[in-house]
Amino acid sequence: MSRRAGTENVAGILSMVAAVEERESLVDETWLSGRLGLRDDIGEKIVARLPGTRILGQGVDRTWNTLTLVMPDCDCRFRWVVKLDRLGFAVSTGSACSSGKEKASHVLEAMGYSSSDSSRVIRCSSGPDTSAEDWGKLVEAMVAVNEEISA
Repeated sequence: MSRRAGTENVAGILSMVAAVEERESLVDETWLSGRLGLRDDIGEKIVARLPGTRILGQGVDRTWNTLTLVMPDCDCRFRWVVKLDRLGFAVSTGSACSSGKEKASHVLEAMGYSSSDSSRVIRCSSGPDTSAEDWGKLVEAMVAVNEEISA
């Protein structure tokens, strides 16, 4: 049965429930609308400042906290991610379902993206307290990285 004796962390479980309930109490339609607007605004700024960039799922319902982009033609895995990391931004490649895998994402493939496009996908995620200023710093970092790898 793969079970072992022990006491469940009741205090930890109840603390987590309280934290989730507290956070959920802050979420309403106005908050969600603002978060979606911020995500869309930042996506448009990135596309405007980085020619060749495309937003995955644009125009359809998506999560408020994730911006998934096909970046301009280059090796994202070793350039965008590493260079943005050095600037203090943790972005990921591909879809969340394929994190840590070398082959193209089956999710992006099912969405009709080529392996070339899939290899240039990065995901930028935010939290409920990520500000417009935080997102703006990411945009500036992406522009700087683009200038560096395009030179």
